[in-house]
Amino acid sequence: MVVIDLKLDAMQPKRPYYERVRWSFENVLNKEYEFLVAYFDSVTGESAPIEFPESSEAKQIPTAVTTKILDDVKIPTTEVVWDHSLASANSRKGGALLTGAEVWQSDCYDVYEWLGMVSIESERIAATDRVDPFVSVYSVPEPHAQGPVCLVRCTGMLERHGIVGITVWGFEDAPISWYSHIHSYYLSGENMYAQIRNKEKKMCLTFQACCPYDTFS
Repeated sequence: MVVIDLKLDAMQPKRPYYERVRWSFENVLNKEYEFLVAYFDSVTGESAPIEFPESSEAKQIPTAVTTKILDDVKIPTTEVVWDHSLASANSRKGGALLTGAEVWQSDCYDVYEWLGMVSIESERIAATDRVDPFVSVYSVPEPHAQGPVCLVRCTGMLERHGIVGITVWGFEDAPISWYSHIHSYYLSGENMYAQIRNKEKKMCLTFQACCPYDTFS
């Protein structure tokens, strides 16, 4: 993987480094590629248009957004997720005796699984669901409340907003995954993450998923 930092002082016209990079693109790396580019203000987080030369044939791609309200859904409480001390040590789950850290991790996975069920609009999270255990053994984590859930689907470049729960599927052919590590697209391509955010506690829990051959794994 080759990394070129466009913010370097050396990346200015007529500087040796800049001219060498330009020569390489004109004579060696001269295949055409499509790029998705976005600009966000580092202070406000708001997006802004970018001016491109006419020769680039750039076009604006708006973000597609759909919103749907899921009524009367079982919603797990997340207090244990935000406070490790609430996770009971020496608890049994699935027949296994777990430590406090393992209980906390298990509770986090339960919330992550619930987010997945919401994203596919599964009937198993409905307050009225009474499925036969032979069909599905899934149940919403206890304790839970009942209420509406707002499901928002966005396709495109996302801005920074105060989202309570978000699941993001990235590009399979992305060259890098986390912290500039090589993604290994040709071996798998898994590239996603999910987050749940708590504005009051100013905390965020992130679940990362990438292929086993990704150098970040």
